[in-house]
Amino acid sequence: MSIVETQKKIAQVINVGSDMEEDKINPSYYKKGIETTDYIQSHELGFLEGNIIKYVTRHKHKNGLEDLLKAEWYLNRLIKETRNQ
Repeated sequence: MSIVETQKKIAQVINVGSDMEEDKINPSYYKKGIETTDYIQSHELGFLEGNIIKYVTRHKHKNGLEDLLKAEWYLNRLIKETRNQ
């Protein structure tokens, strides 16, 4: 079972018997077109790259500027590591 399938199973268990409209693990803003996790995995992105994609993807629907600043932090870290290679 893939990580995404496992997360979906966990989300189903969490949501059983609740009136929750939104999946806490895979909310709708991660599922427009291709699911964010699927995109990250299909492009074999690392931790830093994956977090950049995650925060940019959700910023309009979750934490706005805070998420963009987190993406910026991960991007700066990736740039620093790339320069040091």
